Formats: sequence, C-alpha cells, structure tokens
Amino acid sequence: MTGTSNGFISLLGIFSPYIFNVHCINHRLALAASDVNIDLPYLVEYIELFSDISSFLRKSTKRTHLLKQYQLTLEEPEVKILKMCPTR
Repeated sequence: MTGTSNGFISLLGIFSPYIFNVHCINHRLALAASDVNIDLPYLVEYIELFSDISSFLRKSTKRTHLLKQYQLTLEEPEVKILKMCPTR
C-alpha cells in the first residue's frame, strides 16, 4: 500500500501531488512497544512463560474445559486464552 513506485499512495500522487502518507499511529506504537520488549530480558522471559502457559491450555480441550469450570466456580468472568502475538 505504501510502496515507493507501485504503492497506492504513490499512484494517487500522480493525480494529486500534494498527497502525503501518514502511517497508522496505533500500529506504529505497537511496533515500537514490541521493539522495546527485546531490550528487557525480564519482559522477554515473562512473554515466553505466558506463551508456554497459554499454549499448554489451548492445546487441550480437557484443560480448556477445566479452566472454564474454575472460572464458573470462582464466579469470575469467562476468559479465553488467546495466542500470543509480538505486537500485542
């Protein structure tokens, strides 16, 4: 979309030379935050641990059902374990 020669903004620039591209601020912030994570070893360790736990729970229907039962017993809101993504 933002390529210098065949991107959408470049092609629009042919018809309107005053157009400029602004990258999504939320996406830029997420990318910056993921870059910071690499420099903090304790945060990398935390992310790996959380990823292992979420993977352990997600890969078994029995464990997922058990988690759901615990949430009902403790009267906590039902929470699903999502896959870790480096920009979230």
